[in-house]
Amino acid sequence: MKFRAILRYLRTRLIELNLFENSASRTDIHHLRTAIISTRVYLVLLITAVLILILTTALEQTTQTVTVQSPSENIFRKLYLKYSATLQCPCNQVETLYRTFTTISYKLHPHISIP
Repeated sequence: MKFRAILRYLRTRLIELNLFENSASRTDIHHLRTAIISTRVYLVLLITAVLILILTTALEQTTQTVTVQSPSENIFRKLYLKYSATLQCPCNQVETLYRTFTTISYKLHPHISIP
């Protein structure tokens, strides 16, 4: 029985809730209805804004930066296929010098002399 009385009391308080109460709303029924409707609109907008903020925060994606030092061509291709939109190459040298992977050695013919 007490539970129903509490529910009835809460329902009545919610229906009569007026956050914009002033002296005019206490005496004029039209002002009272307007203030109660304004309270309901305000609460609906407030709850909607809070829900939007909660959902935006909960669904926000975070970006994690991972640096792969000197990836092989195979690893780079796999990463490019998976993360092509966000993949960045912080290389400061795009090309490789020939001397890093080739050596040139020469032998002169014995009949050729160097001046």
